[in-house]
Amino acid sequence: MGVALQALAGGYAAYGDGHGWPGSGPAAWSTNWVFFLGFGPLLLLPLLLPDGRLPSPRWRPVLWVLIAAMAVLQLLIMFRDRVWVWGHEEPNPVGFLPTSQAAIAFGVMIVALGVAGVAALAVRLRHTSPYGEQRRQLVPVFFAAAVAALWWPIPCCRSTRRSGCG
Repeated sequence: MGVALQALAGGYAAYGDGHGWPGSGPAAWSTNWVFFLGFGPLLLLPLLLPDGRLPSPRWRPVLWVLIAAMAVLQLLIMFRDRVWVWGHEEPNPVGFLPTSQAAIAFGVMIVALGVAGVAALAVRLRHTSPYGEQRRQLVPVFFAAAVAALWWPIPCCRSTRRSGCG
């Protein structure tokens, strides 16, 4: 849903900017953060696989901390001082937080979500039968999540270094 809202706002902003429609500026601003409304919760899926439950009740604080961190990250993305608009950066009219700090927070959050997801899947794999159906379902997801958790920091670190904070 977040990506659909981003596409809608982006289309309105692009067309509206060229035709003088009202609200094209706020629509362009929203394209920079509305994607995370749909993308963020997807990152919690490895914690809840395969049955929609956490591996154990002890994982509840981890889930709540990650949800709270995602909410803070959403605010950081919304109020960073620069936004990406049609291939270049522009000042954010409502932004006051340094973009470099938002980039670092985004990278840390992605890594934390990846590590938590891989750890939850590892706990599930440890407690399943070696030849069971659930294990056959989880092994490919575990390896994909592990590769993603290791791969995500690379572009985040590169963009952080380019912005002058690393």
